Amino acid sequence: MRFKTFTMPFSFTVISILLASANVPNMNQGQEASPLKNGFDDKGMIVNMLGGSKFLSEIEAVPEQREKIKKAIAASRAETTKALLNRSTMTKAELFEKTSAIETSAYDEIMECLLPHQKKRLWQLMAQRELIRVEGRFAKLMAGNFNKELTLTPTQANSMEKISRENDKKLKELAKRFANDVEAVLKSEKEQVYEQLTKTQIEMLDDRLGDKFKGLLTEYPVAGVLRKHLYSTEND
Repeated sequence: MRFKTFTMPFSFTVISILLASANVPNMNQGQEASPLKNGFDDKGMIVNMLGGSKFLSEIEAVPEQREKIKKAIAASRAETTKALLNRSTMTKAELFEKTSAIETSAYDEIMECLLPHQKKRLWQLMAQRELIRVEGRFAKLMAGNFNKELTLTPTQANSMEKISRENDKKLKELAKRFANDVEAVLKSEKEQVYEQLTKTQIEMLDDRLGDKFKGLLTEYPVAGVLRKHLYSTEND
């Protein structure tokens, strides 16, 4: 299954409601952005993200940069694996300090080979990732990390919270109606399948499935269906 990158915020909203962390780098306009301002620190995420060719293409990394990034990430993973294998000789605090240092070293090495416009694009991708984390909700984005980024006034911050609360109610009602429609299709499909089975086959199937588990599972996995059909681009 393929997923659309940084798109379809409504999909994330619906899934989140039905199923009921990422940090954002600073993006000061006109300046080279730093991911460490305002206490935001997501070096590990950036290092892992740049291990994918799609993100390297997005920041327009040239072959020489790709090779340097690839080596930095490979070395980081090897050192981290070694540290984890030797974790019995360290306290949790020491292990955390060790792996954090490895992560920082790889991050610094990668940042050193990137140009200003590439770093800016990287911070933009991280910001878009944050928007996805808050379900595509701009009001929640403003009430979260971007409160500091944009230096919102108290009046603005209060307005963002009000907007968020108002739309929470609207989206929950919308998601309920959407979920009911999906559940109806799934129930219909079950009935169609049972019509094709013999009485013996139905008894075997029911016995195999057993009584419905009244816990984490639901009779009709609406969230799973939404996840597949809203995120997938296979039929686009």
